[in-house]
Amino acid sequence: MLQSLKGKHSAYIFDDEKKEDLLRDKGKFGNTYIGKDEKGEKVVIKKLSTHLKKDEKAVKRFLREAEIPSAHTNIIKCRETFEQNGDYYLVREFVEGKSLKEIKADAKFIIQCAIKVLDALEYLHKQNIVHRDVRPNNIIVNGDNVTLIDLGLAKTANDENEKTPFSLIYSSPEQVLNSNEFVNASSDLYSLAITIYECITGKSAFSHTHPEMLMHMMINKPIEPNRKIPAQLFSVLLKATNKCSLPKPPRKYTRKELINFLLEGQKHRYSSASEFREALLAVDLKEANRNLFDFFKKISQTSLFICP
Repeated sequence: MLQSLKGKHSAYIFDDEKKEDLLRDKGKFGNTYIGKDEKGEKVVIKKLSTHLKKDEKAVKRFLREAEIPSAHTNIIKCRETFEQNGDYYLVREFVEGKSLKEIKADAKFIIQCAIKVLDALEYLHKQNIVHRDVRPNNIIVNGDNVTLIDLGLAKTANDENEKTPFSLIYSSPEQVLNSNEFVNASSDLYSLAITIYECITGKSAFSHTHPEMLMHMMINKPIEPNRKIPAQLFSVLLKATNKCSLPKPPRKYTRKELINFLLEGQKHRYSSASEFREALLAVDLKEANRNLFDFFKKISQTSLFICP
């Protein structure tokens, strides 16, 4: 059915029954549609889920996305948020292209895209903002243009340390363990490294049919070597995704002990987007990877995954 909206800056229309206009069904905050503004230009319209309308924190977070700074070439621009007839809407620019998940490309192209995402993350991190949802579906590519989208879960300096949704596979251990006070720039870099791994290999970094086992892997297991990833690049991704494995289940530790494990893992990651970017730029993709598994064996014997 065609829906008509009146925002603060423009009027919009979208069809909530037209399948080809449904960009995301039942996302973390609701459905996302392709619509048009009063000039006939395409826009993206998010509608907050009905079951979240009475959740003050959810509404506040949904509307706050428009306040996240986005004056960067590689970050999506939000036009406005507003309420109409008890429903909440967010309108952002429409970016042509495909998600990184949909694109089949070689390692060189994936790294080029990742470097542009790192430029965007550096811009956010300098303003004490953590994206918290970096993954292939949130990176839109159109030729040489790369856009980081969906700032709905972004963490700002003034945020309360409340539980927030997180994406399986791509989220760092501190996110999986709901330790949001320790989610920082290195958490975004972790997620981007997992994204690079998946886009180059064509497989998830972690996979299991049981959700609890999957989260256990995300908390404890390092990424596995893959013959599609040269040793030098694998070393970079391994550092970006460093974690301190827990010998026992998380419930067996005190809060202080868990925090120590998380901080120890973070300490060995890249500390900034620029540091990660320099490491990627230094990778020689022509390097033979026949010794990758020997390399991984050597790396695994270092202190990288061993807690004091």
